[in-house]
Amino acid sequence: MAETRPDIALHTLAGPHGGSYSSNGRTQMTIGRAVESDVCLLHETVSRRHAVAVSRPEGWFLMDQGSALGTWLNGQRVSPAAPLPLISGDLVRIGPWSFRVSIGQMHPSTAATIADDRGPAPRIERVGQRPLPAGARQLRMLMQGLSRMSSAPNEHLLARAALDAALSGANCSHGAVLRPGGTSDEVAIVAASNGGADGEIGEIAFSRSLIHAAAAGQTAILSAADAALSTSRSVSELSIRWAVCAPVFVGSELVSLLYVDARQTGAGGHTEAANFCEAVANAYGLALANLKRVELERRQSALAAELAAAREAQQFIMPPAHAAQGFLGYAMQMRPGVFVAGDMFDVVPLDDGRVAVCLGDVSGHGAASAMLMAAAQSQLNAQVRATCDAGAAVSGLNRYLGERSLGGRFVSLWLGIFSRDGAVEFVDAGHGYWFLRTAAGLRGPGAGTAIPVGIDPGTRYDVSRLAIAPGDRIVLYSDGVIDERNPAGDPFGQERLERALRAARNCDTDVIEIFKAVARFAEGAPPTDDATAASIEYLGAAEG
Repeated sequence: MAETRPDIALHTLAGPHGGSYSSNGRTQMTIGRAVESDVCLLHETVSRRHAVAVSRPEGWFLMDQGSALGTWLNGQRVSPAAPLPLISGDLVRIGPWSFRVSIGQMHPSTAATIADDRGPAPRIERVGQRPLPAGARQLRMLMQGLSRMSSAPNEHLLARAALDAALSGANCSHGAVLRPGGTSDEVAIVAASNGGADGEIGEIAFSRSLIHAAAAGQTAILSAADAALSTSRSVSELSIRWAVCAPVFVGSELVSLLYVDARQTGAGGHTEAANFCEAVANAYGLALANLKRVELERRQSALAAELAAAREAQQFIMPPAHAAQGFLGYAMQMRPGVFVAGDMFDVVPLDDGRVAVCLGDVSGHGAASAMLMAAAQSQLNAQVRATCDAGAAVSGLNRYLGERSLGGRFVSLWLGIFSRDGAVEFVDAGHGYWFLRTAAGLRGPGAGTAIPVGIDPGTRYDVSRLAIAPGDRIVLYSDGVIDERNPAGDPFGQERLERALRAARNCDTDVIEIFKAVARFAEGAPPTDDATAASIEYLGAAEG
């Protein structure tokens, strides 16, 4: 059964135009200036193929596609050679656009803003760069708040610490940390206090015009003398004397709003409270930026460790890239993608003097696929040594994999056993990516292939046969070769592969010409999949 993966969505926070974009069941979402992009951003600072979000079994990843001005995740530039894992709440910046990431279903608490921006314009006072009051109480409260914010282990507790600090310093009991929502009259509540039990939001009203003013980038105050408070029934019923809203930035990105209001008579003046809240908001932004940086570094380290372990397993079981096995010579090259996949290649001398060669590809990406590749290659090696028969070896591997839970993965492969007289017995199990190169030219696989191994444990694989002459070569490759794409998004394809092989003269130049052609075509774009090519040349019986 197909694996269900959560959709990813990008919600516009800022940019020339807004909107939300979802993957809608697709496994990737392209971003760029090209009109065919899933997220089309028409601006001169955005490259045609700027970035892509791709789904893997481990989650969603963001990749820069070699853009001119870069892709930014939580204030860090994304390297074209290293995808970064995404989680809900991440901030992505591309050109003049900023997006918030959400993955799967998210249902944050929300609150409607008060429609006080209609009719007579309320008087919104913007707070300039006034010095923080030197009172000992405010200074003590600020230092305590800074200590709690710097030690907060996650964004939720950080928001709570910032709100508590703002309420304490402003001598208020009602407030919230807000996140601008998808519409102008809605905000998401990150943390809130209504003076009661912790976690109980209760009745809190937020002035739309106050929020709009703070969202423009500067701390704003709404006082009891303003039209918004005197004419708004919702606010006046709550006996709000004044309200302050301060923007919270990570770098240049507005991420949250810090709101407090005064209802009790013991609260201090709104100007003093505004200065204090602005200082807390600045500290909150710095702490949040540091928290996101640490989290991003943790994700990068975890991904790098996983990829390194998987690639080490691949290299450990691979044969040399160039060698001769008696009457056969071969050359092989594996170019890893940014995600570890499961390409495999092996050359196995048999006791009866023949030589077995296989090339295969495990579906999927990541460490799980790489580990399956290692297990499949080891099992196939053992099967072909024990049976000296291509059909029996692949059938044995199929039983071994089919009787185990592979998480929907399977293995396509080509296995051939070469004899000294030029006879080749082979099985093509759902692979199909190979050519026979003779003096007359290239010849494709022709007949259809069997199903990949690991799908049906009862499938038995029959052997096909062909005869080759000295100098003939069998060229094998994985789908990562023909699926490589250029900056315009076009695949390399089989026709370009055939053209590249026409210039080759031996097994070494077969592989060299393939990867030279792929590199020219890609124009520096990072590969997303492993690509493997191998050429096996029959040297003739006299070479044995």
